[in-house]
Amino acid sequence: TAIDTVWAATVRRTLRKTRLSFLNQFVRNDKRRWDQSYAEGQWAMLDSLQQRARHYVIAGMLKARGCAAASVLDVGCGTGALAPHLPANVSRYVGIDISAEAIRICRERHDSRGDRAFVPTAFEEYAPQETFDVVVFNEMLYYYPLSQIPRVLSRASGLFPRAGGAIIVSIHNRSLKRRSVWKRLHAYLGCGESVEVMDVDSKTSWRVSRYDIDRSPRCLVDA
Repeated sequence: TAIDTVWAATVRRTLRKTRLSFLNQFVRNDKRRWDQSYAEGQWAMLDSLQQRARHYVIAGMLKARGCAAASVLDVGCGTGALAPHLPANVSRYVGIDISAEAIRICRERHDSRGDRAFVPTAFEEYAPQETFDVVVFNEMLYYYPLSQIPRVLSRASGLFPRAGGAIIVSIHNRSLKRRSVWKRLHAYLGCGESVEVMDVDSKTSWRVSRYDIDRSPRCLVDA
């Protein structure tokens, strides 16, 4: 029947998405796999109403940052789900993603203005000629091997202006690596300001934390 056909197709898409996500998290974060998954629409749910709670929290943390004209780097921006929710005090936004397909979708959906840009690049290869007040890791830190997280955080803190900045991290409760990632975040950045939100229907929750950094932590410099 038509219902059975739709159900079978949904199961196949879910299994492909689960497989690709597992490989990217635990084997190798591969650009081709990301391009494939975005081309197949596997991440369309990131723009759904159920996902917005964490974006609202991140936007609130950006507003509470208190910068009159904050610049934001969104690492692993995907299709730009955070961009429409940026508060008025964000004067410059750059979204980067390893997937060129995701960035193509970003540029189709969001206006390319002088204060907004989308760049297809991996974070470790990104070499901006500007600094950022805030670096956001929105559901992406767990795609790095745990051993690389200190270096990633060190690189993020190196993008701040002389006065320092903030790192904002979101991780959902179903990530198998969440506890290990949070443990490393606390070890290198200390205790940040945290908020937990949940989608009632799916029972998915997200923990969002902001770490204010006045200078690069000593333990990160040598990482």
